[in-house]
This record gives sequence, structure tokens and C-alpha cells, in this order.
Amino acid sequence: MGTCVETLDSHGAVLPAGTDTEGNFAVCHWFYTIVDAVPAGGATPLIPTKTGIKRFGLSGTDYSEVRYYTESEWGTGGSGINGANTQTKGSAIDVNQGYSRYPTTATEYTIGAFYSQSWYQPKY
Repeated sequence: MGTCVETLDSHGAVLPAGTDTEGNFAVCHWFYTIVDAVPAGGATPLIPTKTGIKRFGLSGTDYSEVRYYTESEWGTGGSGINGANTQTKGSAIDVNQGYSRYPTTATEYTIGAFYSQSWYQPKY
């Protein structure tokens, strides 16, 4: 699951094709979960994970990330992004760009717990 912010022009319209002076076309925040087996009580626990593996870190199994997209990756109004390519299109913001998450690791989703992501955003 996630949310995206698309870059629009000063009138709130989609940027014209070929615009390369306004930064990235979109930035998305993703929080990856899988549904684990349903236990006897009937509750369905969510396991935060990027690949279905219950371990985390900068090795490609992060449970959350921020990605930015070019015009061709984003498409019109996000049409280039779907459930099958959210983890492969665009470029992930990493620790070299000041990216961090809290908690840094997790073994399961905790209801009511606080999760956050942040990165350094330089002024234009």
C-alpha cells in the first residue's frame, strides 16, 4: 500500500510530455505487507515485507521505501505504476540521500504501532 505525490504545473495540470526542468514526475511512499496464514483465532496478521521474506534491511527486503519516477516510468496520472512493478520501476531513495525508517527493522506488523519514513529534501 502507499501514496504518491505527482508534480503538476502551476495550474494543477499534468506536466506536458518531455518536461525535464521540474524534477521528478512523482514520489511514492510504499509500505509492503503480506498476509500470513490465518491462525486458529481467525485474525489475519500482516507481516511487513518487500519480498515475502521475514527479514529486513538494505538487502532488498525492506518493509517500506520511497521511490521517485521519471515521466516514462510514471505515465499519465500514474498509469505506469501497478502492483506488479512498484518495487522495480523508479529509483529508491537510500541512506545516501538521508533516507531512514522507524522502526529500522520489524518482524511483524503491530496494530497501533508507529511507523515512519523520512529523507533529506533539499530546497529547489
